Amino acid sequence: MEKFILPECREGFEIPPKILKIIFEEDLDLSQAARKVGLTEETKIGNSVGIISLLTNGKINRKNQIKQSIEMAMPRILCPQFYR
Repeated sequence: MEKFILPECREGFEIPPKILKIIFEEDLDLSQAARKVGLTEETKIGNSVGIISLLTNGKINRKNQIKQSIEMAMPRILCPQFYR
């Protein structure tokens, strides 16, 4: 089986600066910071809907966002000769 080196993935979204500030200044994880700003009451958002769902009012769910990220990485995996 051929081995692939996964490329840097640029598919993503921005965590709100207010949440990032809390994460870095108070040494909290994403779930803790999201609770602190009032985004959720969940203790582990990664085990439930994920922050993407919270930030889009449920319009994008975590499962679909992960699927889309993998799909966007596929061209570099399938045609690496064009990405060197």
